[in-house]
Amino acid sequence: MHLRGIAALGAVLVGTACEVPVSSVAPTLAVGSVAVQPRTATLLVGDSVRLSANVAMSNGSVAPTIAWTSSNTGLATVSTAGVVRGVAAGAVIIRAGGAGLQDSAAVAVVTPSPLPVGAVVVAPASVTLTVGGTLQLTATPKDATGTPLGGRVVTWTSGNPGVSTVSATGLLSAVAPGSTTITAVSETVSGTMTITVAAPVSAPGTVSDLAVAGVSDTAVTLSFTEVTDGSGRPASYDVRYGPGPSLSWGGSTPSVSRGTCTTPVAGTAIGAARTCTVLGLAAATTYSFQLVAFRGALNVTPAFGALSNVASGTTARGGSGTPSGTIYFNSDFESGTLGDLSVFSGGGGTCTPTAEAARSGGKSAKCVTNAGAAAEAALWYTWGNKPGEPANPALSEANGFYQKFSVMFAPGSFANVYNGGSNSQFKVLLNRSDWHYGYVGAWFMTSWGVNYGNWPPLIKNNGDNCSGAAWSWPYGLQEGVWYDITTWFKRDGTTHKGHAKMWVNGVLVTNTDAMPPDWSPTASPAGYDCLGTDLAADQQEFEVGATYTQNTVGAFTVYVDDVEAANFPIGAAAAALVSRRP
Repeated sequence: MHLRGIAALGAVLVGTACEVPVSSVAPTLAVGSVAVQPRTATLLVGDSVRLSANVAMSNGSVAPTIAWTSSNTGLATVSTAGVVRGVAAGAVIIRAGGAGLQDSAAVAVVTPSPLPVGAVVVAPASVTLTVGGTLQLTATPKDATGTPLGGRVVTWTSGNPGVSTVSATGLLSAVAPGSTTITAVSETVSGTMTITVAAPVSAPGTVSDLAVAGVSDTAVTLSFTEVTDGSGRPASYDVRYGPGPSLSWGGSTPSVSRGTCTTPVAGTAIGAARTCTVLGLAAATTYSFQLVAFRGALNVTPAFGALSNVASGTTARGGSGTPSGTIYFNSDFESGTLGDLSVFSGGGGTCTPTAEAARSGGKSAKCVTNAGAAAEAALWYTWGNKPGEPANPALSEANGFYQKFSVMFAPGSFANVYNGGSNSQFKVLLNRSDWHYGYVGAWFMTSWGVNYGNWPPLIKNNGDNCSGAAWSWPYGLQEGVWYDITTWFKRDGTTHKGHAKMWVNGVLVTNTDAMPPDWSPTASPAGYDCLGTDLAADQQEFEVGATYTQNTVGAFTVYVDDVEAANFPIGAAAAALVSRRP
């Protein structure tokens, strides 16, 4: 009930109400009296108020039905329940009668306050709906003191009807994904709210191409195509496995807990080709694998898709599951240290353990070079540092040596390479033959990246200081994507010719026996610049994730994980060896 600005009119009406006579008709049914409450009321046009009529009985009889009437229905109407509704401004008498007795109330109907609108408050202030959803909005005009004002006209508009529409009564309807503003205007004052429309949510997709992409004696690499989580984002995955040629999904079937297939596996991009590795398996054993895509937190309220197909594979033979040979070093950086690796810093480059990204587990190594003419941030290992290690396994070991690691270019790094400039480049070295710094041209270098203005960046060996040959992986590099690298390198102790292979994501991209023994006959030590000799001081240095940049305009960041070097096939080399077995 609104009382502003009507005190004088109310006083007049009180007097009028008191002058309404009570009927002198003799009461029946022992009705003692009829009393209307409240005796006076004031309401705005369009508003309503409820009156009550108390009937006093003199002998305990049942009270009669009360009839309500208005002296002027053009000003106010009254329902059978005593609800008075204002129709037009003016004074009106509302009567209640029964059993020959009656009483009345004086009602003043007034127009809205002449105070201007100071603000319009829209509720709710923000909301998120899925496509097709609706919501009723309210808009409350208020004066400068914050008091609600009745009887004011409100109009509604949408900032983008393609995202959401709003009716003349404030009914909000979500049309398409996006965000927009809804405005309510009263007089010249407006209020707004924000609506975000989300795409319809469906069940996560189903992986139908799960396959065994490679095996070693203790590991299996799986491949599959990533699917949606049902809301337009990449799904996550629960990967399970068990021994035998088949698998029955259930609580007794364990999720993968070692390797990059460890559950939950986070998605990267819908439709992306994905590989991951299951570690800790027994040698010469058949295993089956299955996964399911899901949305949300796995152990809270996930939404699951359908189960994938089952993929099976048999691990390689090996001495009771133990690799045959020597592992020189390996590190997944989970200890928070670089382990056996050291850091070479050129031009202020750094390599440190980090939890910002990881190929498996929760940590990796982060190598960063800053803008400048030349900079290097190298993780490296010098052979012969440990007791029993050969000075140069590439020459001393009959099988040569194998290295593997995973690498990811941080988002934004490529933009900091000056495209098209003279000798602008970035490289990530896999290994190099070098006895110590100070001799010219002592590298066999497998490098990635843009070199001398090539773009987009490719995986490429530029033959630095050795053969001059070049080979490329036939795909452009991407930021934010892990690449799994395996290399093999061996030198002939007699001819000193080199043999090299490199796999990227399981694909053999180079296989050469044409590495010459010498790049420059005049360099030191004479005749063996690239391939060296087997002198104790002529040691092989393994550089992994050794980022070298030149003529860059900003920081270049590379993450490195799952590093290993051995004198037997590992990584993709082990998988390739198994695939050739009868």
